[in-house]
Amino acid sequence: MLSILSYGKPITGNHAEIKIDGQIVGLAQNVTVRDEMQWQKLHGIGDVSHKEFVPSMLTHVITGDSYLLASKNLRQLGLMVNDKDWPEIDGFTVQIVDKKRGTNIDVYTECKFESHVRTIGKHSIAGTNFTIIALKRAN
Repeated sequence: MLSILSYGKPITGNHAEIKIDGQIVGLAQNVTVRDEMQWQKLHGIGDVSHKEFVPSMLTHVITGDSYLLASKNLRQLGLMVNDKDWPEIDGFTVQIVDKKRGTNIDVYTECKFESHVRTIGKHSIAGTNFTIIALKRAN
């Protein structure tokens, strides 16, 4: 019988860190990384079925939630800028690290924030939601 240990040990959120340009994103709650290849369906006039799939675009999107912190938030860390400077922000690196083993799970480079949302509600901890787009996956 095959056990999960023959594949290696699973990683839990307790052993992961999310870093942007080497700085840990404080109190991140959920992070989803999506690598997606978009395919063109190749077919011709008179063909009802596809003949081939042709790769057209590869995208990398990182979304996440974290608690809104009074200090060390994304803006105070210099990772978010004022409105007029948003298009000029330099690309940054996002690392997802297995802190128990000290190894990178994923590394994305030339990243930019696509959105940054703050949610403040009554009787609850304020939170943020962010979407990051990346040009390259480094590993």
